[in-house]
Amino acid sequence: EFPQLPNGYYEISCEHPTERSGEKCVATAKTRIEIRDYNPHAWLNLRSDRVVIKGRITGNQGNPVAGAKVIGKLANLPYNPQIGNPPEEYVPPTFTTLSSADGSYVLEGFDPTEILAVAKYLAHAHPEYLRYAEMRVEHPGLTQDATRITKATLLTEDAIAQARRLMAALNKTAYQKSEGRKLLEEKKGLAFPAMQGGTVTGVDIALDPAK
Repeated sequence: EFPQLPNGYYEISCEHPTERSGEKCVATAKTRIEIRDYNPHAWLNLRSDRVVIKGRITGNQGNPVAGAKVIGKLANLPYNPQIGNPPEEYVPPTFTTLSSADGSYVLEGFDPTEILAVAKYLAHAHPEYLRYAEMRVEHPGLTQDATRITKATLLTEDAIAQARRLMAALNKTAYQKSEGRKLLEEKKGLAFPAMQGGTVTGVDIALDPAK
């Protein structure tokens, strides 16, 4: 609650110590809000499992590009049978950062794919179950090939582990064991992004000289 702040737009963030899966973590959240006289409150969805995307921005000769603006935008939101498709006014989450002197960047803020959706991907191998972010880069004098927009899959090792536990639990239920039903099994040869814990790595983007 911010009763003393003048009306206007603000970006607020929060960190809160938490414990998830037996590990000490920090739950974080950040959003842009508008404060008015009639609504001096703000709500933040604190999570400790948000995805971190790491990669490197280079020129077409492999040289590092510093100061490039890296923009990640949620490109899909899996259909939810309980609430249907997102409303027309829905604005997908977008996060930005700048590349360092060596061309590397770190982009934070995206929620991972939900556990149930990950389990469906493991069992059915349909990539549309997974969330992903479209990665775009802006830099003076350089351009990104619009026909080769890089996509980062919003998946974490923890989400995969939880999805596997969910599938194992479902296989023990009477419904799944009923006659004629197949047990849920993870498909072989599934494609996963390069991951280290909650970080998706190797999301590298090469830029061409602007024409």
